[in-house]
Amino acid sequence: MGANMVVFTHAPLDRAARYSTATLASVFPVVEAVDLHPNAGDTDDLSQLLLFGAFRRPIEPFDGQRGQRLLPIEQDLRPITDDWNPLPLWSIRANARWHHNVREWLGEASYLP
Repeated sequence: MGANMVVFTHAPLDRAARYSTATLASVFPVVEAVDLHPNAGDTDDLSQLLLFGAFRRPIEPFDGQRGQRLLPIEQDLRPITDDWNPLPLWSIRANARWHHNVREWLGEASYLP
């Protein structure tokens, strides 16, 4: 199983990343969470998070040679479920930042008529 998320991976705005990783770890015995932009200098910098879960090894080994880092997995966090899912609320700021960045990059081409 895999997921690709745009998140903040630096405290205190990293709840979506931390809880998503912990949720995956509550289901799969083998989990890796790779931060593709670990050198983001401040808590407002976005990162791309790749999550991988499997029932057994091997997951492709993480090499860390392209400026990536493996995030720690916190087993004691409450898993996200259908009954408890604050992820949309926690993602508002990251999503707004992502849309702002896309609009700056694409300019008027990103606006719908």
